[in-house]
Amino acid sequence: MSFFGSLKEIYWADFASKDARFQYINAFLASVPGLLGSKLRARIIPKYFRHAGCNTFIARRVGFCGAKYLSVGDNVGFAEDDLIQAQGGLTIGDNTIFGPSVKIWTVNHKFDAIDVPIIEQGFEKKPVMIGKNVWIGANAFVMPGVEIPDGCIVSAGAVVGIKQYKPFSIIAGNPARVIGTRNPKDKGEQKQ
Repeated sequence: MSFFGSLKEIYWADFASKDARFQYINAFLASVPGLLGSKLRARIIPKYFRHAGCNTFIARRVGFCGAKYLSVGDNVGFAEDDLIQAQGGLTIGDNTIFGPSVKIWTVNHKFDAIDVPIIEQGFEKKPVMIGKNVWIGANAFVMPGVEIPDGCIVSAGAVVGIKQYKPFSIIAGNPARVIGTRNPKDKGEQKQ
């Protein structure tokens, strides 16, 4: 194949779709340091989201997969090395922040058929909902289908699966469980 034929093949494989172009743009912008990088990421990357509120902060080396399925509210902050896999649908409320190296997954492998290799069973999508004023600590992992209500804190290193959580819960561990509350009314109930 000629040089120009190779370029044409690369164009159609990597640049013909908006999703593929976004991966190149995000990879480039993820490496830009300083205030310039912060400003460029805040201005350009949210344009690829389903919805983006005001004042989205995106630190260096944040990876987005399925950005067109991601909705973020106002004042959302992503820290360094976060990996946001939103292909199954992801909604993040206002004033929510993430520590470094947080992983959010909305798609997972199917594995029900024991006579079929897992790699051949496809995927299932389950949306993730994260409420307003939530803090997800460093290295936390949020699994597909999880709903984290308003005001919750997810501690560093937690692996959050599908459970019912009350607003203002403090969630920790692997598997994650409620270890406390931020709500004064609930604190009074715990003492009784």
